[in-house]
Amino acid sequence: MIYRQIENKNELFSFCEFVKENWSIDYSFLLKDDIIVKGYFDDDEAEDPLSADIFFVYAKIIRPDTISAPQGTIFEKLKIYGSSGKYLGLLSGRGDIVIPNCYNTIEYLGNALFRVGRDNRYGIISSEGKVLCGTIYDKILEMSEYTIGIVKGKKMGYMDCLSHIVIPMNYVYLKKNQNMFHNGKVTVRKYIEEDGIVQDYEIDHYNNIVSSIHEWNINEDDYDLFPSRPPIVDYDILDAYEGDEVNRWNTD
Repeated sequence: MIYRQIENKNELFSFCEFVKENWSIDYSFLLKDDIIVKGYFDDDEAEDPLSADIFFVYAKIIRPDTISAPQGTIFEKLKIYGSSGKYLGLLSGRGDIVIPNCYNTIEYLGNALFRVGRDNRYGIISSEGKVLCGTIYDKILEMSEYTIGIVKGKKMGYMDCLSHIVIPMNYVYLKKNQNMFHNGKVTVRKYIEEDGIVQDYEIDHYNNIVSSIHEWNINEDDYDLFPSRPPIVDYDILDAYEGDEVNRWNTD
């Protein structure tokens, strides 16, 4: 999905009129005085709004004495921040509340999942409004190969699209590292605190090590050196193609 920002009420009015004229869709509920529409998510590949899901990011201006959460939902015990108009929620194209306006940020992760943020903590809510993960993490990273990196403190691990932890939070979060899966593997760093040992290696989606382990001791002078353990994969480097480094592992 692509996020498209709406700058002001005039732009919103023009958008609603355009959609009504071309596709007979009524978005007049967005023009209420107590709603501020910040933008919307839609399917960039869809030919028209009738064939695509659309979600509006909104804020709401209401009197503090009328603030209440939707009854009978998982949100009813959640404090609602609505009077200032700066807290965000999500509306469906029919005007139904998917996510109440109690978050600082709402971003699309992929696979019908939204990353929500409040007070520098992040969680995940589905496009049906189901809270898959509360706002308990310091960071929720971009999805890659249907796997999502999660960070708490200086530790990171990975969850699947149902918020099940598939790789424990045993790794060091590296800001400069993409921390994303590519071709079934990702580079991770592990710190064995009692020994002062740091290890870098690649793992697959099942947390199996699939590369050599580069290891060093942070308490020693060779901190910048990266001695390597033998590769974990089972092959004989003597069988590699001779004379051509590009095809080093080609044994044909």
